[in-house]
Amino acid sequence: MRRQLRKDRTGYDDYNLIRRPSGGVNRLLESQRSMPLTLTYIARTTVPVEAPGLLPTELRGLSNAEIEKRPLLHGNRTVALAELFRVGGKADDDTLTLVGDLGGVHGLGTKLTRGVIRIEGNAGRHVGSELAGGEIQVSGNVGDWVGGEMKSGL
Repeated sequence: MRRQLRKDRTGYDDYNLIRRPSGGVNRLLESQRSMPLTLTYIARTTVPVEAPGLLPTELRGLSNAEIEKRPLLHGNRTVALAELFRVGGKADDDTLTLVGDLGGVHGLGTKLTRGVIRIEGNAGRHVGSELAGGEIQVSGNVGDWVGGEMKSGL
């Protein structure tokens, strides 16, 4: 016997995936299309990385190839972001997700004015320095001077 799906008062079925009343939009596929920009830390180094320019507003609208060419300071030399991070998703909104043990990556979210930065792992020092708006979420530990000279934001 086949199971019948029941719609609740919002018009979604039991599994909350398909909206039937107005054209049958599949929300699962819709969410996969708009995957936020994700940078996965791939470097294995003890040399610190300075990344104050990794902001959702700075990366928005850039192609992944352009993002991979962005300069970062690795010790006393400048390297392309692609040497340290794998780029995935799209920079089509003001959300940036950073994944990995970023304990040696410093200055994340410096001068953030709007948008969301999600750090899934540890982060280095000076996270959110001079924060003027937006939100930074960290699911691990953070180094010294978090939110130094912060003006606004979360």
